[in-house]
Amino acid sequence: MARWYDKHEKLRKNIDKLKFSEKNFRDYLLSGVMVLIKKHRPRLLEDFVQDFPLEIHRRRWYDKDPYLWLIINGLRHADQELLDEVASYMEAEQEKAASNTGLMTR
Repeated sequence: MARWYDKHEKLRKNIDKLKFSEKNFRDYLLSGVMVLIKKHRPRLLEDFVQDFPLEIHRRRWYDKDPYLWLIINGLRHADQELLDEVASYMEAEQEKAASNTGLMTR
């Protein structure tokens, strides 16, 4: 089954990297993405949060973390400009972490 963000190569690549990121680094990235979302479209996440699945058996790795679920699924409703900005931010931060501190992956 294709994911909504598979169409955006840069975003897909950086979201997939989150799966293997350390929690502290992932939280740092998500905080930065939240800043971008609030700046670009403040109500983006509020508009669909009631869709959060309450079933116990979730399908994707990010469904198990409510913050990841909220941001990744919320971005589905973002415009191309915000998606590009988020993808570029995530890529830059992940590259910086990989080259400077090794925080990005286990």
